[in-house]
Amino acid sequence: MTVDSNSSTFLAIMLARFLSGSEGYLVETLLILWKVVDGNCRGEKVAWSDICLPKNKGGLGIKDLISWNKALMIRYIWNLVHGSNNLWTTWIKTYHLKGRSIWEVTAPQMCSWNWRKLLKLHPIAHPMIRHIIGNGLDTSLWFDNWHPDGPIHLKWSSRVIYDAGLLKKAKVGSIVHGEQWVWPCSMSIDLLEIKNYMPSYNPNSSLEDCIKWLPTPDGIYCVASTMASLKTPHHLVPWFELV
Repeated sequence: MTVDSNSSTFLAIMLARFLSGSEGYLVETLLILWKVVDGNCRGEKVAWSDICLPKNKGGLGIKDLISWNKALMIRYIWNLVHGSNNLWTTWIKTYHLKGRSIWEVTAPQMCSWNWRKLLKLHPIAHPMIRHIIGNGLDTSLWFDNWHPDGPIHLKWSSRVIYDAGLLKKAKVGSIVHGEQWVWPCSMSIDLLEIKNYMPSYNPNSSLEDCIKWLPTPDGIYCVASTMASLKTPHHLVPWFELV
């Protein structure tokens, strides 16, 4: 059974009549916003991204379900990177990652819809996760976000891995000796650039690496902070108290 636009609009109007309080007001506001007259929508279209803005920024304060869904999916990436020990992460590491970093994996032709969508969130999630190096044993040298310039594999080509004479799966610990950064000798211009712009702190072989979620002050993953990071900044509107 299909419902035409007139029928769906009528249902929305009836729903607004039966709902009480803020819920009914919200439905009526949406009908006004869409300029519903005699069961027909007229006027300019309004983007959901604008409607989902807070009221003090010109929106209606409706939860942005697209950003919310992305934030929940990014949590799975955080669990994989942070080393959460549960059935799902164990299964993913065994059957999908197979010893590789989550950041070097691309979606194969034959894979589940969920896994493909998760991998597409790489560009969003990667800058939000920072590795603070201790002994470097838990951080990928080439793929994790620990270097001041960001993940090495994103800024420099894979040639630098060959020039360094290190494995693709090498950890940062391979260039940590005590409290010093020690790179292999090489005349590679890219490698020299990497060496010259290392973290301002020294590593420490007696400490474990620390993984931080940058959007939160305490470095722990939070859905709310992730959603806030996904939103485009908007200025406060002077008339929001009148709505």
